[in-house]
Amino acid sequence: MKISKFKAGALAFLSAVVILLPNAASAGNKTILDYGSTYSRSDFGNGEAVVKVRLVQEGSIRYWQVRLPGGFWDSCDGDCSEAYRLKLLDFWEESANARGNIKNR
Repeated sequence: MKISKFKAGALAFLSAVVILLPNAASAGNKTILDYGSTYSRSDFGNGEAVVKVRLVQEGSIRYWQVRLPGGFWDSCDGDCSEAYRLKLLDFWEESANARGNIKNR
């Protein structure tokens, strides 16, 4: 039985897909290890909040995320209380401060 070059190429491609597909699927697989909460307070009097946090594992990497309004989970970069404060409570003040517009902190 003779196999055409097209069929041989297609068979090789499908074999590669079957072998590589499980690895590609597991590369982005997140596992939620823990849930908790943290307290965040504005440095500029804009309020305070108790927000949800979670510990996520992707492969061998573990990191914390904070829940933002609307259900979006964002990385905390080590300090979830500070991340929430910077992203929501004091966003405008911190943005202006970064540009050098606010001097009285």
